[in-house]
Formats: sequence, structure tokens, C-alpha cells
Amino acid sequence: MTKLGKKSQAALEFLTTYGWAFLIILIMIGALAYFGILSPSKLLPGRCNFGSEFGCKSYTITRNGVNLRLANNVAEPIVVDSVTVSTEKVPVSCTSSIVGTTWKAGEVKDVPISCDLTGSGLTEGEKGKLNVKITYYTAGSSSSFSKDVQGEVYTIIQGGSVSGVIAGISCKDALASGFSSNGIYTINPTGSPIEVYCDMTIDGGGWTLASVCRPEDNPLYPTYNPSVPNSRCWNTNQVGAPTNPNSPITIKLSDQVIVAILTNGDRTTRANWNQQYRYNNNNPTNHWVYNIITDPAQWSSSGCGAQNKQFYRKYNYGDAWGLPLYSGSTGCSCAINGWSNTRNDSCGDLGTWIAGCERAPSSSHCCACQTWDERANVVIWIR
Repeated sequence: MTKLGKKSQAALEFLTTYGWAFLIILIMIGALAYFGILSPSKLLPGRCNFGSEFGCKSYTITRNGVNLRLANNVAEPIVVDSVTVSTEKVPVSCTSSIVGTTWKAGEVKDVPISCDLTGSGLTEGEKGKLNVKITYYTAGSSSSFSKDVQGEVYTIIQGGSVSGVIAGISCKDALASGFSSNGIYTINPTGSPIEVYCDMTIDGGGWTLASVCRPEDNPLYPTYNPSVPNSRCWNTNQVGAPTNPNSPITIKLSDQVIVAILTNGDRTTRANWNQQYRYNNNNPTNHWVYNIITDPAQWSSSGCGAQNKQFYRKYNYGDAWGLPLYSGSTGCSCAINGWSNTRNDSCGDLGTWIAGCERAPSSSHCCACQTWDERANVVIWIR
């Protein structure tokens, strides 16, 4: 065999011996990249950049917005005209309390931007990027001479809310302060800040999620025991985190918080009833019940209302309020808050029907019906 032939054979043996090893390495690298473990985006450091006009001191992206701490590096006071946010693919609906405020030259401001990130593609615990455009004009001019500054924020999406946004007592206060996006806000109705979900678009907006009541979410389900009330829907304390109107389990604000919001607001509730069966028959119903409560102090999740209290009800938001209900009733007014029945006098003695028969919201009034689908899923909003 010639010397050249020996070299060719050695090269072939090398490729045969180590080729499989190289192939396996390439397959492993491809798999890691496919599952995102070697994704370049995960390896890149976080960043916040707004050019020379604004110095970014700190930044976070939360599940409902962006927290920025920015320095005004413009040589004179400015007025922020607007703040817009978008991802790489879609715009994001956002509001910020900094809009309309004057920003002194060199001043460092916290800039909370509350956003509805639903459908944005951002995932909590993963890195993501938001493009933030700040439009401003100098305080000595007008919005006709505004200037756009395009910035970007790239970091891990955190849980929690936009910090520094205590949007009053309720979602109605947040709406009045200029926050118009649906999502999670921090409010302070009783002296301790809490997170709630706000509906800012339907029926005038400003609705605070009070409860999602799932009657099947009961420790006794599906066993029927008339002597034991539902320990979640009828709990006067807070249950879970009332931050998801589509929660698959029961969640609710405490009665103390509910009373505080109603007392300082419109004293209005909005309840969506969704029920598959009535009287053991497939008779689906899905409707809204609106109530105005003249005395929010009598709200109780553990029983019915008090006698000789006046409450008003309607089934469509645009309707006029009818005559007062229960002003001379037999003593139990379950329809006062949309929490229980919507008929006038179905409760019997105070609390007996609701605790002994219903055990969960129902429009059927059928104590003999054993089907738990008789009970309605109810979502309660207050304002």
C-alpha cells in the first residue's frame, strides 16, 4: 500500500470513528435549541434604553405592565403627551399616570405603565421585550411641537402588579385616574393595598371583581348535605386571589372590602348567572342581574339581607331602575347582591333557605333537585 493510500485510510477511519460522535453532538444541540434551553434570548442580558433624552435607572415588566425609573435628560422641563407600548408583533393597550404631568429637567421619576398584556405573547418567568414610545413637548411650547422617543425594555416577565399604582379605593377610582385597560390593579379600600381585577370597558367600566362562585367547588361535592352551607361561596373572608374573572375555582373579596367599595362608590352590583340545568332539565340560562343597594353595610356572604331594606334590580345596564324590592318583604332578600336567588321571596326565614337548601347560587329554587348542575356559576362585579 502506498503512503498516500495509508493516509486516505487513516482519514476514513477517523471519520468513521468520530463521525457518529459529531452527529450525536449536533442532534443534542438541535434538541436543546428546539426546547428553548439554548435560546439566544435566554442568554442575552436585560436592557432598558431610551436614547439620550431619558436615562433608564431601573426597570421591570410585570404581568400587568411596566415599571420604569427614568431621568429627564432634556435640558428643560417637559410635558409627557402620551405613552404607547407594543410588542414585536402587536400593540398593547396601556395607560400611565405620567401623561399630562410636567417633568423637570434632570428629575428622576417613577413611570408606572399599566397594560393589558393579554395576547401579547409574553410569558411570566420568561424574558420578553416591550417597545415603549414616549411623546413629549417642552413646557414652554405646546403639543404641536411634540417629539417621539422610542425606547425598549427587555427583561424577565415578573409576577405581581405595576408598583406605585394605588388606584384609589376601587376600579372606578382607577378609571377616573385615567387607567382604561382591563387587568389587575392595586387598590386600597380598607387601609391595606390589595390586588383586584378591573373591568374598564363593559357597562361604563370601573367594575371591581368581587367573586367568581363555583358551586361545585365545595368540600362536600357531590354529596348532598342540606345542613352544611358552601364553605367557599358563603365565606365572609377573602377566598383565594380575586384577580381572574375566568377562575375555575371559587374566589372572592372579603365582605369588609366589598362593603367599603360599595359604600364609597355607586353601590351597584353586576352579576352574570350561567346555569346549565333548572329543575333537573336541560334548560340553559345565562343572564345579567344589576342591583343598586341602598345600605351596603347589610351585605353578607353568609346569609340573606335584612328586613325592610330597599334594593333595586334590573336585567339590562341601560334600563331604568324599577320600584324598590323587599321594602316590606318577609325578611330575606337574596337578590340584593346577585349572590343568591333572583326571585323575590324564595328565601324563607332569614338565612334558612340559603344555608340549608341552596348551599350555592341557584336560579332553580329546587331543593329536591339533587343535580349539582342546578346551581349556577356566578361572577359578581361591584362599583
